[in-house]
Amino acid sequence: MKKNIIRITIMFIIGYLSISYASDLSVQITPLSMDFFGVIKGAQKGDIVTVVDPDQVVCGKFVIKTPGQYGFLHVYGDDPATPVDEGAEISDQLTFLLNGKTIMTDGIVWAGDKQRKRLDIHQ
Repeated sequence: MKKNIIRITIMFIIGYLSISYASDLSVQITPLSMDFFGVIKGAQKGDIVTVVDPDQVVCGKFVIKTPGQYGFLHVYGDDPATPVDEGAEISDQLTFLLNGKTIMTDGIVWAGDKQRKRLDIHQ
């Protein structure tokens, strides 16, 4: 009886987390990702950092938890095994937005799977 309750509780938690995680359908999770982290001057708790590729595909999103800091922000790459454009490709220039407003565009490129980059943004 106790094992069944524990099993049901664990299944409920896993199901809830899966639904919560998948509720933001604007970012398509792929097996390829690059991580960004750093400082965004003026960013407040609850602000949203969004990253788009040149095709305006939303390939990363992060909610600020600590004022002025973000990361790890997972920016997903396009999965070459599918016909859909899910994210960035090598050398794509990325655009960072804070609450929908462009905050950085120059010199930020998707460098490939498993790369990590510190990017401080002083807007």
